[in-house]
Amino acid sequence: MISGVSDSSTATPQSTGNVSDRLTTNKDQFIKLLVAQLKNQDPLNTSDPDKFTQQLTQFSQLEQLYNINDSFKGLKDQQHSMDKSQAVSFIGKTVDVPGNKMFISPDQPAKVGFHLDAPADNISIDVVNGSNQIVRSMDVSNVDSGSTFLDFDKKDRFGNALPQGNYTYRVRSIDGSGNTTNVQPMVRGIVNQVDFSGDSILVKVNGLNIPASEVTAVYAA
Repeated sequence: MISGVSDSSTATPQSTGNVSDRLTTNKDQFIKLLVAQLKNQDPLNTSDPDKFTQQLTQFSQLEQLYNINDSFKGLKDQQHSMDKSQAVSFIGKTVDVPGNKMFISPDQPAKVGFHLDAPADNISIDVVNGSNQIVRSMDVSNVDSGSTFLDFDKKDRFGNALPQGNYTYRVRSIDGSGNTTNVQPMVRGIVNQVDFSGDSILVKVNGLNIPASEVTAVYAA
């Protein structure tokens, strides 16, 4: 049994097979009624055969649509199973994901990260404690585009070691003209849980539940 994986979903979506079976049954009944009506119709007032043909064609078209839907459902289930297997393989590995949470403890390194679409002249980073107080501010100059992670010494603005606990950080980016530019805070951490209980597969990193599809990089354990 693989630890760190939770899946509370027990309900199974209703298959369209039952609908398709009912459609086939109704079509068979329609044909039987059609044959019986043709046998017993008034020769002087016959029914319009085009109407019967149109109805039979509609039954066939609906049946084909349900069969196509079943095929797509099978492909979707297969892809979802592959996505689950891939997400489970993240457990115990270091990944990069969007986020701004950081856990500080004496025996673990701490990093702050961000992603830039374009180079920035200056990056300002504020580290915030659980009381929403800024405990440390840092500036970085001339940063290239892409993802950047910086080692954090886990000290406050006075050089004192920060207490163990959860922290967040805010990132602001300024270009050469003094304009604010787009920047995405990033988290680098170890995946310790994968959650299948919702509509999307989530990985847990540094206390953040992030869709597995948003993992931007995976590193060997």
